[in-house]
Amino acid sequence: MEVTLRAGLISLVLGTLITGTKFAAYFFTQSAVILSDAMESIANVAAAAFGLFAVSLARKPPDENHPYGHGKVEYLSAGFEGGMIFVAGALILWEAGSRLLHHVEIQAIPLGIALTAVAAILNGLLGIYLVRVGKAHLSPAIEADGRHILTDVVTSGAAIVGLILVVVTGKVWLDPALAIGAAFYILWTATSLLRVAIAGVMDELHPEDITKLEIALASLQEPNLLSYSDLRTRRHGHRRHVDLTIHVPEDLTVKQGHDVADRVEATLEAALPNSEVLCHVEPQISREFVKK
Repeated sequence: MEVTLRAGLISLVLGTLITGTKFAAYFFTQSAVILSDAMESIANVAAAAFGLFAVSLARKPPDENHPYGHGKVEYLSAGFEGGMIFVAGALILWEAGSRLLHHVEIQAIPLGIALTAVAAILNGLLGIYLVRVGKAHLSPAIEADGRHILTDVVTSGAAIVGLILVVVTGKVWLDPALAIGAAFYILWTATSLLRVAIAGVMDELHPEDITKLEIALASLQEPNLLSYSDLRTRRHGHRRHVDLTIHVPEDLTVKQGHDVADRVEATLEAALPNSEVLCHVEPQISREFVKK
């Protein structure tokens, strides 16, 4: 099984188990901050399911209707995850505000802390794994899922701190107060994920890709490459598309010019993995190399 698909499946299965653990903790304690943590985990599971579908679709090769491939669906997945988190944050804010006004007795606190701690540890390991896989394999959906799960660790930590403070101080209102803080953190995370999704759909520039390409071009030993211009890149999920104009001596034949283009494309595709490079060839009178 492909690495990102396996990561998505692990996220879905483990996320479901973690969500069940959190709701068990809420059932025993009736804690607002644990409820906020559990509700966010529902968004985790829904997003993981959609992300698994997105990663599977994104890996399909280009076809007649999708000549650039299906990679953009991963940004849709990241946006869906951001939207789910935002809704979860808003619901948590509403519920915590209600409980701040109408206190609910908290029970079985030691058991709630233990279950929440186990869920937090599992989420931390899962989140780190997903972020690493997402970055290594250029998967926005998997990376977004991992970052979301890492925020879950923060809300779990808030839940544990809230329960400990209730035990130490006897002030029940600290539980929903911390849940409100967790809700605002969740909303902030949601907006960050939505921004990533929008940037991908809008083909936002990735300067690190341009830098790698420029270094490769500068080191290329190709006497008939006089200059280049209009170097651009865009990402489609795990795939990257590069296009540029290369300038060659005007006395080259069409075949010779295309041979230069082939060598440039091969060099750039080696410098930028998972990329497809397209060179447009233009004649140039001067043999002085001038990068534009």
